[in-house]
Amino acid sequence: MYYPWLDVPVLTSPMLIAIIALLHVFVSHYAVGGGLLLAVENCRSLRDGDSEYRAYLKKHAGHFIALTLTYGAITGVGIWLFIGIASPLATEVLIKTFVFGWAIEWCFFLLEIVSGLAFYYFWDKLSPRASSFVGMTYAFSAWISLVLITGITSFMLNSGGLIDNWESTGSFWHAFLNVQFIPQTVARTGCALTLSSFYFLFHASLFCKNSSVCEMVTRHMRIPAFLGVFLLAFGVAGWLYFLPESSLATLERASATNIFSGLFVGVIVAIVLILIFGPVAKPKETSVGMTLSLSLLGIAGVAIGEFVREAVRKPYVVDRVVYSNQIKREDVKRMRQEGLLYTGVWTNWLLDELQEKEEYQNLTISSEKFLNRPSSHIVRIAPAPVDEGEQENLDDGALQPSDLETPSDSAGDLVSFVDQTAAVAQYPSGGGSAFTPVATPLQRAANEVDTQNRTVGVGSSLQQTEPRSLQPVQSNGALNAQTDVNTIPVAANSTVPSELQGEIDPDAANEFQGTQQIQLSVRELDESLNGPIGYGNPSLLSLNVEDRLLLGRAVFMYHCNCCHAEKKGYSAIAPLLAGRSIDDIKNLAFELNHTHYYMPPWAGTEVEAELLAEFLDSIKPAYPENVFQETLPKKVKKERKSKKVEQESEETELDGTIEQEEGSVEVESVSGGALLD
Repeated sequence: MYYPWLDVPVLTSPMLIAIIALLHVFVSHYAVGGGLLLAVENCRSLRDGDSEYRAYLKKHAGHFIALTLTYGAITGVGIWLFIGIASPLATEVLIKTFVFGWAIEWCFFLLEIVSGLAFYYFWDKLSPRASSFVGMTYAFSAWISLVLITGITSFMLNSGGLIDNWESTGSFWHAFLNVQFIPQTVARTGCALTLSSFYFLFHASLFCKNSSVCEMVTRHMRIPAFLGVFLLAFGVAGWLYFLPESSLATLERASATNIFSGLFVGVIVAIVLILIFGPVAKPKETSVGMTLSLSLLGIAGVAIGEFVREAVRKPYVVDRVVYSNQIKREDVKRMRQEGLLYTGVWTNWLLDELQEKEEYQNLTISSEKFLNRPSSHIVRIAPAPVDEGEQENLDDGALQPSDLETPSDSAGDLVSFVDQTAAVAQYPSGGGSAFTPVATPLQRAANEVDTQNRTVGVGSSLQQTEPRSLQPVQSNGALNAQTDVNTIPVAANSTVPSELQGEIDPDAANEFQGTQQIQLSVRELDESLNGPIGYGNPSLLSLNVEDRLLLGRAVFMYHCNCCHAEKKGYSAIAPLLAGRSIDDIKNLAFELNHTHYYMPPWAGTEVEAELLAEFLDSIKPAYPENVFQETLPKKVKKERKSKKVEQESEETELDGTIEQEEGSVEVESVSGGALLD
């Protein structure tokens, strides 16, 4: 909603990230593990004075530098390109949160490049001590890059902090040192060692002509291979232990993650067996086929592991901050009232274009007419900071958020804040967000005031609904008549969302304290976090069919295309809706996260759900014939169709003959009448 959507037919834009990331990770692990193995083996060859082994290592180093510092660097830049255009909001959140960490990583990456080039090009010119130092410098800088990147990617899966809660502090270290950081660092280190040892074995079996050196490589690579498998298993166990509840449920119940998890275990078992019966038992007989099999199994294991790691993040792309469809969790409540189309900068332009059409002059389509605010698409800027004295008072707690002034909704006031504000916080179409963990205390307080002062639903046609009241469980375990059957138990002494506190009778809660539970249905939990779904702008349903489908496709692109292609492609939505009516699709949109917890919640109005349902109904295929009725072979169907066409043509000719005969009779009767006259 904050950026234009990248439409990639068939593949979907997030899959671009997955493809380029996989192509990069195969080599990035080699850059880390291979650099460490090269540095260790270089020290070993210098210590033993083995010139033949050192000559082979130089050949391998040339291959290593060419692959990691060219292909690896290019694909690394490619990742930045694709995440910037395919997942811009998540990229923005990560940059604002981890800009310090990324700056450090780039410094170590520069050190990695310089030391790697010096390690190879000065191979025979450096003294043994200097050569060992340069090699170890490369290995250390490459591993630190892995550690820094892992702190960021692990935060995306679970933002819970080891030290303190990042959501309340906004600290870089509380975000970086998350509960998934250590397990994923251990797992990635093990993966780098295992995969790099396989690359070493494969390279030696192809290019090493000295059998004794080839056997030496095989013997030396056995320890890092098994050590890597052990670290990988230990890290995966920790990863499982610290998975968020939704991710663990997705891993256990989603068919794709079930299948891939089983494949991952199978690949690891196959790797261990091949290592035992190959390099361990017969180091002299290690063949190209065996080392190639190990390398391919290693690549397959990495690909499967990365797929599962990415898949279980749903419904988030950044845990508890950004949903997979590039919508902030905190913005869903506002979008359900104002409308998905009205809260997006780029979708607002589409509404303005429709408003300018001559046939729609009497309708209220644009934000200016429907929400009584300018359709200028100017991004709201955080209020200008106060002077240093007020800043100190705010830091000390003396200055309250109510003491701050917020800008009016006029376009001129909004523009004036551009030059006044040093730290720009962007929110689309008069937005405003209370969740800004990377902001200063002043900015956080100002954003809270802005959110509180903003009135949702200025337009008279905007309708709101109230969340349903909660009912406690009877003492015998039976539900009250008004309680939803599909409920999730929540302990009575647990923290109840502030939005629902007024709905619960304190006396009733105390009566069942400790032994009974308060039942919250999925719908009530959803409304407590995301608010009720408003009706929206009924004028949008008065547009012609073509324009309604245009808006429906816009809703699909911004809400659903992150995971679903249209008619064909990755998890295409059209085949999944065969046999569903428009009302079925509309109701499904309302309850996306009710039935599938790995899907983001509906972030629009009822009218927009209607538009989405109309668009999806227009692209869904027919229901398969053989499900409810007997189907015929294609040959018989073709013959019957041709006979039917012939029969219809004969009937058409017969009807034409009859019409001609009737016309001639009428002419004759008229002529006869004229003669009589």
